[in-house]
Amino acid sequence: MLTRTSETSDIAPDVSVFPRARDEVTGGRQLEQLAFEVVSTERLSHAADKAQRLVDRGVRRVFAVDATRKRAFEWSRDLGTWEILAQSASIEDAVLVAPLPVAALVEAAKADDAIATALLAKNNPVLASALVEQRSEGKIEGKIETLLRILEVRGVTLSGEERERVVATRDAAQVDAWLDRAVVCRDAAELFE
Repeated sequence: MLTRTSETSDIAPDVSVFPRARDEVTGGRQLEQLAFEVVSTERLSHAADKAQRLVDRGVRRVFAVDATRKRAFEWSRDLGTWEILAQSASIEDAVLVAPLPVAALVEAAKADDAIATALLAKNNPVLASALVEQRSEGKIEGKIETLLRILEVRGVTLSGEERERVVATRDAAQVDAWLDRAVVCRDAAELFE
């Protein structure tokens, strides 16, 4: 996304965080609140020029991420330079649903965890649905284990094919029906009636 910084100049931060609502005056997108520059491929001094222009334009906070050297910086309005952020620190801001760990910015392995944490904090519908499905799947697997144990204790033997059929079933109602029959059936044929 381009940010107009003067009559003749635009800057495109690598990542921008801006309000979803449209600007009431222009109808366009609102100015970003946070901007992130990846400096692994450019000099930090070049990113400093961008940061100063973004801050002058009204962007509240600007960050630089150097994943190659595993460092992150925040632009200081007061000092007019970058301040290094401790890897153990987190970026906290009203526009973020969860604090953003600096380590997650500079270490790819931790980035997934930070994203997942933020998605959980937002009650992301895709993630919420997957969790419900996973819980449901866990309940079915637990019932199947119970079913197989009841049959074993009662001396009801299943063939390999019958056992595979039970283990592969994901229909909760079917598993419940088998559980009900497992406590009274005399053999596999009665279980599968």
